Amino acid sequence: MATLENLTQRLSYMVGENMAMQLKADGLEIDTEALSQAVNDVFAGKESAMSVEDKESVVAEIQKLTQPAGEAEHSGCSGSGCCD
Repeated sequence: MATLENLTQRLSYMVGENMAMQLKADGLEIDTEALSQAVNDVFAGKESAMSVEDKESVVAEIQKLTQPAGEAEHSGCSGSGCCD
């Protein structure tokens, strides 16, 4: 295990641990190398490796995979009476 010698390292580890625990609890499969690349790119001020369209596509695909059966067909109803 890496030695966490200062406050910044301990805070960084704690943030990463909390984020990982939430992602794991949500049942999402995460590539930690890609996650690390995104974090490094943001802090380095680099442009995203993904377009807005790519991100929207990923969100839509994950929502389909994680949405309970039957909920997708009624997702736009929001109390409008269309599903009654």
